[in-house]
Amino acid sequence: MEQWFPPEVCLNPELPDSIHGSYEPIYVFEDKDGNSLPLVLRVVQIIVRNCLLNTRSTMLRRSEDIARREKVEQIAYNKDMDMLSDEGPLVSQLHDGSAVLNALEKKKDVV
Repeated sequence: MEQWFPPEVCLNPELPDSIHGSYEPIYVFEDKDGNSLPLVLRVVQIIVRNCLLNTRSTMLRRSEDIARREKVEQIAYNKDMDMLSDEGPLVSQLHDGSAVLNALEKKKDVV
């Protein structure tokens, strides 16, 4: 089963022909082995009813989901980079040599 979507619903810059609309697969009547399944009126009615409720094409929803995920990942990446590049006063002093760490100095036990 396929459904035609007008360009205002399915327009996608990755698909240049989508400016004319797009036929998109809705359901394939096959089992997992690729054998054809018989058409059952009740199943077709359910599929058609669900298709009429949707206003966006499957491809548009997928590309929007991918864009949303990429945006979230970019925000997380930017936060990570901000934390990694945040140099406090001690880091600055270590870089310019005005602070020194002595790893060999032992702490005295306080009694």
